[in-house]
Amino acid sequence: MGSGLESASVDRPAGSIGGPRKVQQRVALLSELRKKRAGKVADLARRLRRNYKNVHDDLQLLKRAGLIEEDEQGAFVRYDKIRAEIDLAA
Repeated sequence: MGSGLESASVDRPAGSIGGPRKVQQRVALLSELRKKRAGKVADLARRLRRNYKNVHDDLQLLKRAGLIEEDEQGAFVRYDKIRAEIDLAA
């Protein structure tokens, strides 16, 4: 995690973005991983007060989208800001 502002530009489909509640949960997950790495899904689910399976599924989706990275110390987000562009004509 760098000291400067980093941003993400993702040009890949990530699957269903879900409704407003699901999007809010995924943004909270990304924000939590920006603050502190997660070595285990169970620890992250506990921190977010969410179901293990739902957190696991969201982690997988966000990894496929390129928004979450993982190394030997666990999952993390390197970005301070993420901008989304959604093509409604597709």
